Amino acid sequence: MKRNLTHNWGLKIISILFAIILWLVVVNIIDPVESKSFNNIQVTVENESIIKDQGKVYDIIDNSDVIGITVKGRRSALSKMKASDFQAVADMAEMIVIDTVPIEVTAVKNSDKIKEITPKTRTLKISVEDSATKQFAISTSISGTLEEGYAVGDITVNPSVLKVTGAASVVNKISRVAVTIDVSGISGVDTINNTYTPKFYDSDGDVIEATSLEYKNEDIAVSVDLLRTKEISVSFSVKGTPAADYQYIETVSSPDTITIAGEPEYLSAISSLDIKNDVVDISNATDNVQQSIDITGELPSTVRLVDSSEALILVTAIIEKLETKEIEVAKSNIQILNLSSKYTMNFANNDNLIVSIKGLPDKISEITADDLTVSIDLAGIGETGTKTVPVDVTLADGIEAELADEVAVNIVLTRNNTGTSKTSNLN
Repeated sequence: MKRNLTHNWGLKIISILFAIILWLVVVNIIDPVESKSFNNIQVTVENESIIKDQGKVYDIIDNSDVIGITVKGRRSALSKMKASDFQAVADMAEMIVIDTVPIEVTAVKNSDKIKEITPKTRTLKISVEDSATKQFAISTSISGTLEEGYAVGDITVNPSVLKVTGAASVVNKISRVAVTIDVSGISGVDTINNTYTPKFYDSDGDVIEATSLEYKNEDIAVSVDLLRTKEISVSFSVKGTPAADYQYIETVSSPDTITIAGEPEYLSAISSLDIKNDVVDISNATDNVQQSIDITGELPSTVRLVDSSEALILVTAIIEKLETKEIEVAKSNIQILNLSSKYTMNFANNDNLIVSIKGLPDKISEITADDLTVSIDLAGIGETGTKTVPVDVTLADGIEAELADEVAVNIVLTRNNTGTSKTSNLN
């Protein structure tokens, strides 16, 4: 019996097969085959030179370079795996159709326990077009606001020119390449040194995505000089004379102050900007004269404007029309000067003297006869009879007005017998 058992090969083979089946059953019960999805797997492109050697470039479309996969494998392996444990490759050498490249996915970990990998996206979609290369000068723009008392001076960019290669349709859209320098809160330094990533703009000022563009310098070195600032007043002179009965009052400007920037030693030497080259002509003016004046060339070369919009200043020369006012002066208030003792003088009538003065409305409105000194000078008059003599009118000190017309008065001069001069009024 024992011999039959130990020498029965058929029974041994059956036992081995049973053991294998039993092991498989146990394994599948304890560690079964399952399916699991993995997303956001980045596709690596190989052999790109196949397209570049043809003078063309490609662009990935529809985000087809990021895929998801479904994986069949042992539960024990899948539970420990993540997206980075898989490699997705699109080999340009395998491309059959010009705009699609097959994607092959392999496991880089636990590959012996993976049964099957099924990509949800099986091809990389690309667009292929002619390549173009252009060079662009790098411009700068400032964002943010410096601390008070500082302004941006000279800006140095290195490199100053950027060589860009990419799809012709993209490169030809580029209108400007620029770096933006944020100066918010910067103070206490003379120079800002930093590196910035260039941005690409179309003719409308919109940003062009640079993912499909190639350029050597991803970081642009920028040096910005900081200057001190100072606010100064600005004034202008005029030339010419207004029309008759009009008066020049003053010149006003908008703005009437400007902010300049420069090194401290140059700023300290400037307190105001007085433009005296008679740029505003008021000859024969009967109304205000306005003129826009560019002051850029009037500034010393050692300083500059902080805000370029202040370069153009609106200058207004104020012109006002003179008005006339009549003031009555009693003849009793007229001083008689140099009357010879041989004569008696009488006014031809008792009517008040009318004196016309001319000036600005607000200057003459309050003037009265008390502000006038009125006199006649009879020196040298040696004939009797009725005469018309000029009246001298003097305005009190500080009154801004003038005599509008010459004034005269009629007198009667008679010789007297007493030898003493007399003055009287005739009715």
